[in-house]
Amino acid sequence: MKSAFALAALLGAVLTGCASQTGTLAHDPATHSHESQAASAVPDRMDERLAIGRNEARVDGLSCPLCAESLNAVVKRVDGVRSVWLDLDRGVVLMDIENPAPTRGQVAKAIDDAGFTFISFLESAGG
Repeated sequence: MKSAFALAALLGAVLTGCASQTGTLAHDPATHSHESQAASAVPDRMDERLAIGRNEARVDGLSCPLCAESLNAVVKRVDGVRSVWLDLDRGVVLMDIENPAPTRGQVAKAIDDAGFTFISFLESAGG
């Protein structure tokens, strides 16, 4: 019984934290602000296709698990993205890419359109 109360308290804290930032339980890019750690200039090479296999992108604003799930869903909808995992501690979106691979710009735009701030791709992750 104790663990059920602990789980309910944790879930309540997560939902309350997200709701206090957004005013709703869903991620709303119009009302949820994420301060960027990087310049807003578009990085070079955005027309290049991502490597087939594992790729990682640094993203600012991956602190709320409920909001991060909305990012997961948006990135999964990009053609060529087979699967997505989020590493909230590192602020990283991990993606498995298949042919035809999306461009860096397509993934960066999806991240930004979801209300988060794309920072960069981690070069060593491609495969």
